[in-house]
Amino acid sequence: MLSSQSWTIVSKKEKTPERFKYYQALGKKNETLEVIYLTWPDKKLPNFVRLEDFKKYGNTNELIEYCFYVDSKKKLGPDFSEDVRDKFVKKIPVKLKGKFFVTKQFDDNFPTRDFEELRRVKELGFNTENDEYKVFVID
Repeated sequence: MLSSQSWTIVSKKEKTPERFKYYQALGKKNETLEVIYLTWPDKKLPNFVRLEDFKKYGNTNELIEYCFYVDSKKKLGPDFSEDVRDKFVKKIPVKLKGKFFVTKQFDDNFPTRDFEELRRVKELGFNTENDEYKVFVID
């Protein structure tokens, strides 16, 4: 005689990095962006901008308003290949796929170790609307 048993399927979900508990999605779907990596004298400024915004605002003070951070689902943040990092240095546009989020707080490691402390004491050297930071989280 066969006995009937109930089976429960348990899916193992990957633990979300701590920094994402503060992130709020700006949209529901992923998108592909063509971005340029920027270097600033202030290392705490967001380093990425859409190619179209760079072309439009590249030589104006307004450019910073269109810049954003890039993060990844990896525990320690994005880890780009040597080829991609080389393109960043040479100002060659790179396509990234992911989703935009906004956050008022990061963890202690992203974007830099001292960022959160400087944010708390309002000494970042740049201001954002409502102290929110735009982040593109790559897949």
